Amino acid sequence: MSGWLIFPRGLFFYVEMVCNTMINKEDIKELIENGLSGSEATIVGDDGSHFEGTVVCADFEGKNTIAQHRLVFATLGDRMQTGVIHALAMKTYTPAEWQKIKNQ
Repeated sequence: MSGWLIFPRGLFFYVEMVCNTMINKEDIKELIENGLSGSEATIVGDDGSHFEGTVVCADFEGKNTIAQHRLVFATLGDRMQTGVIHALAMKTYTPAEWQKIKNQ
């Protein structure tokens, strides 16, 4: 957002504000795959703040769903807390679980 600010006594200032808070599904995919070695992420969502994803990673082996989701959220840094990503609904699988689903 940019524009002119008018202050008392006729002072004018042109202010250019750059808001770099938009994120896209490709950015999220890259963050997850770089943060979880060997993971494969599929992310959908085109509104810039609401996303759905599937993440497959061997690191999920032996962990419950909450622990798996925490691993994924850790790769996103503070983007969830600051609202850059408003919502990320996800399903997480180990490679063996994912293979079973694909074979059904």
